[in-house]
Amino acid sequence: MFSRFKTEGILLNSFDSGESDRFFIVYTADFGKIRVFAKSIRKSSSKLRFGANNFFLNSIEFIEGKKKRTLTDIQTINNYKRIRQSLYSSALALKACEDLDILTKEEEKDDGLWSLIKDFLSKLDESKNDKEAFSLYLKFIWPLFSLLGYEPDLNSCLSCNGEISLAEKIYFSAGEGGVVGSCCVDSDNQKRATDKREIDLIKKMIKGGLEEIDSGTKENIKSISEDYIKHLSSR
Repeated sequence: MFSRFKTEGILLNSFDSGESDRFFIVYTADFGKIRVFAKSIRKSSSKLRFGANNFFLNSIEFIEGKKKRTLTDIQTINNYKRIRQSLYSSALALKACEDLDILTKEEEKDDGLWSLIKDFLSKLDESKNDKEAFSLYLKFIWPLFSLLGYEPDLNSCLSCNGEISLAEKIYFSAGEGGVVGSCCVDSDNQKRATDKREIDLIKKMIKGGLEEIDSGTKENIKSISEDYIKHLSSR
């Protein structure tokens, strides 16, 4: 006999199966990340298809079978209308969901991760402009690294353990998971030039805070974030 479950979930990703079926990757409040099968959901007659959109917060019901979970009901709690009205905010919401999907394992419940993604989407839905929206993304991705156990070492040079000075040119190494001083840097193309001010901003982001940053700083921290995601996803 099959077991039936109900939980809240945010759709992270999906992929088609057969002529009209689809699998959804959902981050849930009660089960962590799970994979759910939706029978015939791509048909125009399917009642399930209306709530099945990436980054929507939904109430979902599914049956636990021997080989897969099958979606039986989905009701939208929050479709984040203001996010959907902005191409930029929509792209950030999809990126955050993709990052969460890439970096997490299935069936590992984590209340911290659930709160992080819900809080990010709620605040993004209230953001006033693209600059604020991007700051919210940064305040999502760096705490995500920390919660998953990937918080980088930002306090001293990874090679010599020397203290990083304010004037020194330093580098972020995605492969080594932290900063390297100019005295120890090599030709590794995974090392990206930065400075102590940017590293201090990243430390604030990990704790959920962020002050105003200029566009150049923003772009470099974005590049550092992308380098780190790329490295972690390839492990």
